[in-house]
Amino acid sequence: MPPVAGTTEPAIQKPVPLRETLGNTSAPAYWSLAAAMVMFSVQVTDDQALFKDLDDDEREFARQIDVPAARRSVSIRELINRLDAKGAAVSENTLGQVRRDALDPRLRGPQERLLADLTEGDGRLLSALAFMLINTGHSEEIVRVAAAAALAPALSKADACSQLITGLLAEGCGSASETVRQLAANTLVNLDAEHPVLLDIAPRQKRSRARFEAHTSITVHGTWARLRSDWWKPNTGAKNLHQYLLENVSRDLYAGKYYFRWDGRYAGGARQGGAEDLQKWCKKAKVRTLDTIYAHSHGGNVVLDAALRGTQGRLLVLMGVPSLKRSLSDWSRIKTNIKRIVALHSKLDIVILADRSRLRFPDDVRQIPIPRRWFSHGVILRPATWESLGLADEIKHERRMAR
Repeated sequence: MPPVAGTTEPAIQKPVPLRETLGNTSAPAYWSLAAAMVMFSVQVTDDQALFKDLDDDEREFARQIDVPAARRSVSIRELINRLDAKGAAVSENTLGQVRRDALDPRLRGPQERLLADLTEGDGRLLSALAFMLINTGHSEEIVRVAAAAALAPALSKADACSQLITGLLAEGCGSASETVRQLAANTLVNLDAEHPVLLDIAPRQKRSRARFEAHTSITVHGTWARLRSDWWKPNTGAKNLHQYLLENVSRDLYAGKYYFRWDGRYAGGARQGGAEDLQKWCKKAKVRTLDTIYAHSHGGNVVLDAALRGTQGRLLVLMGVPSLKRSLSDWSRIKTNIKRIVALHSKLDIVILADRSRLRFPDDVRQIPIPRRWFSHGVILRPATWESLGLADEIKHERRMAR
């Protein structure tokens, strides 16, 4: 797969209620529909505790329809039978092969009948899962990939690993959207960690023997991003986020040939390896204390793990980073080595919630809310987002406070 230049993410300023997404062909409707299915999935797997630290408007969207938790895995055949009962002419052979847009009555009709079941009828669990299944045939990429990712945890192992689910997820791994890519890859790796698509986008890292001098601020990419994203790379010839930060926030941002990178695989062991490599990078670069570290997604957890190992920094900017469970003693050690930490993320980031991680960090991590930006995992990587929301000034203030 060729690298993806920049990130294709709409700025969703206001979510659309689920009922109003049906037959609606706007980007906010598509992304809201995708997000609603992820919220269903969180409830189906009985992970509603993730909703406790949400803001009121986030919680209102997440809980707009209550779905019961599943007590057993289900099969695709059961869900096809449910769809048949709702007038949807589908089969295991046609699922995922035929794409229908939001106005197609063959999609909208079953969507409406299943949604009515969710609010008024019996069998709410099967209706919620069948709603996900019918949307695997949606013409919009974000909807069908979110449907597959939301459905997979509730299916039997054989059905979750079926061509319908893994095929949609593998296709999503090649998306130009950071959110779609990571949503697809994070789900696929739990089904088939050796899938060829995953090996393409996150090959095992080769160790560098180069010695070099470096400046003191760096960018750290997230999972699956080493070969599929360039927001974090210097000198790409494009106006990416690295270039924007260099020009507007951190003049000391490293822009040399040997910029830091890690293999970007999903497993915790890969993040530990990335933390070890960050220590080595700082040693080779003769950097005792990093100034500002801009880290996206699980790249932020690479940096936090490195801080546990003794890597020092003045300011850590966490951008769309999943909040993993860490002990109080771990946080104490992190805060000893990182003077100041701030966290930025979209409202109801669906990649983080689909991964069953929390959005919020402990109180001593300063949360900078991103207003009017919903669901996206990658919108924070757009220079336009930083420009329109004045984030450069916010981070310059944080840099001054960290000195």
